[in-house]
Amino acid sequence: MPPLSRLSALVIDVLLFPGLVAAASAQQGEVTYEDLAATYEYRDDLPLNAEWDEPLEANGEPVRVEFDSLGDVRVPALVGLPSADAYGDGPYPAVIFGHGLGGSKDEPAYKSALMILLQNGFAGIIIDFPVHGERADQDLEELADGGLGDLEADQMLGYLQQVTDGTTQAVKDLRRATDLLLTIDQVDPGRIGYAGVSLGAILGTVFSGVDDRLACTALVVGGADWAAILGNSQLTETARDRGNLDPHALASLLQSSDPKYFAPHISAPALLIFGGQDQVVPYEPAGKLLAELVPEPKQVVVYQESGHMLEHESDQFQALITLNSFLTEHLQPGRENAN
Repeated sequence: MPPLSRLSALVIDVLLFPGLVAAASAQQGEVTYEDLAATYEYRDDLPLNAEWDEPLEANGEPVRVEFDSLGDVRVPALVGLPSADAYGDGPYPAVIFGHGLGGSKDEPAYKSALMILLQNGFAGIIIDFPVHGERADQDLEELADGGLGDLEADQMLGYLQQVTDGTTQAVKDLRRATDLLLTIDQVDPGRIGYAGVSLGAILGTVFSGVDDRLACTALVVGGADWAAILGNSQLTETARDRGNLDPHALASLLQSSDPKYFAPHISAPALLIFGGQDQVVPYEPAGKLLAELVPEPKQVVVYQESGHMLEHESDQFQALITLNSFLTEHLQPGRENAN
């Protein structure tokens, strides 16, 4: 899990810009799961129009692809199949991987995660979330260099809408990534799982709560309730100290991607991994709430001495072992007994 980037810091600054959130959230009301889940519904016959940079082969090497998502959006991704020499001709289990805030499919840490999946017999896909990687917005990139000081309020409202809409779009993109996997003959449609880290765990909770095609889901250092996350995160501490942050107003803008509404509707077996000292997506109270909301069957692992990066001693390594064991158990039944 790499450190937060300058783009991450800018996204947070946009969300916390004084006065705008309260104005933009004034017309937001409380909604139900059914209302919010309808946001992610679509016809299952929509074309993907996938364009591959090169043929996808079972050789353990990822290939770049672009495909259509909802809202006339093109999504870039890396997709790979395990080596046929090591794992036969398939069909293979597959894992959709969700990166953290400020990351991308091409960032070394996340690309390495994809490679580890391939080396362990899983097909894999990782997309760039909105305003990340190849989908980074040039204006936002320039803002990251120049700051927010010269912007007018209407410009800031536009950027605020872009950031909040991006969370919803990301979940739609994950659903379409599942559609793409289902077009690949070497992928077993009954053995598709999800694994997400930080932002990828938050958005993955929503994804897992609206898409019953997943055979399992792993959520690493995630949380539930945007108000609890933003009201307690070290990332918003300065804004809170200055009185510039109303967590509940901001949470109302983000309610269509708030895990608290979707976690109780996850139907697949779940693995939840937390750092007990996490102050980025705070384990107290947001992580604990997520662990309570996700229904059984679930496995909850808390590394009590670690923070968001699971940095204490060998915790990160142990988390990787736990994650691999979980994915193997649910997507490669029988293999865990063979090792």
